[in-house]
Amino acid sequence: MLKITPLLILLTCLMLSCTKPQKFRFEKGKKQIYQSEYRDSQGNLIFNETLEFAGTGEKTHFSEKQDKIFYTFNYTSEDSARFVQNPRLYKTFTYSKSWQKTFSQGIIQNEERLWLHPLRANQYRFTQYSPFPEVRFPLEEGKQWTGNNPPTAEYGNTIDCRYEVMSKGIYQGPFGILKDCWFVKGSCNFEEFTNELLMTYHEEHGFIEFSYDIHNGDQVLITLIETGAVTEADYQLYEQRDARNR
Repeated sequence: MLKITPLLILLTCLMLSCTKPQKFRFEKGKKQIYQSEYRDSQGNLIFNETLEFAGTGEKTHFSEKQDKIFYTFNYTSEDSARFVQNPRLYKTFTYSKSWQKTFSQGIIQNEERLWLHPLRANQYRFTQYSPFPEVRFPLEEGKQWTGNNPPTAEYGNTIDCRYEVMSKGIYQGPFGILKDCWFVKGSCNFEEFTNELLMTYHEEHGFIEFSYDIHNGDQVLITLIETGAVTEADYQLYEQRDARNR
């Protein structure tokens, strides 16, 4: 009969901890690559591009509490021109002069949560008035929390948002079939409008999908398709582009 000793208990705990999946983190040298489709209320495709989220291993210039991340937009001139001709939500915004290829933002990633500043550039300005991507640990079905988005030039009041973990299950998409995915729904109310975001999150692979339902009927689906490496030359290019945005 095996005798249970403190040493045996310790070894068992160490073995279990080694096999437990580590929570996803955005790290230097790695990027998440997403496919983004922007459709109108009739399902017509307006915009199609790939997005890249690249970790840096650095803090942002505006907060020591937030890690720096680069968002890169791989749109074509034809895509941006089409959106400029039909600006959707922001009739007075000069889209033709404001398109960005890469810019930096802040994220929070720790044992308590993973939280991202939204894309909020180019055709994604609406994300400033939508739930910011976020999951809070530990995740469990029915868990709820609240958050708020700061005032902006277009809307001068704080926007209140609510989140709920809807379920846990299997995801099937371009990135493959993943078990143990969490489906989290967020909604934000401002004036008489409501914007919603359904997130699919996996503890090893991070955010798998963002599905936005916008108050005017438009829908945006951003889906993880692959991961990749980021070189020092890439970071130099990101920094140059980011500097031009300021």
